[in-house]
Amino acid sequence: MLNVTGRVCFDHNMNSWTGRNGGTLFHMDYEGYKFPEEKPRVLELIREGLSVDESRHIDIKELIALGSL
Repeated sequence: MLNVTGRVCFDHNMNSWTGRNGGTLFHMDYEGYKFPEEKPRVLELIREGLSVDESRHIDIKELIALGSL
């Protein structure tokens, strides 16, 4: 059970979850998602991310390579 009050942020540059329509699944800023108010939305986004074929997510090795450019 997730009983959080405050904000949860997905602002790490290694956050490579992709949504069904492409692009980053979670908005990446320091405002984050307010809990408990936005908990249903975050759970919906997690479900969406888990439903996307893994081949559409950026592999960690690709992210590391991007950092060395």
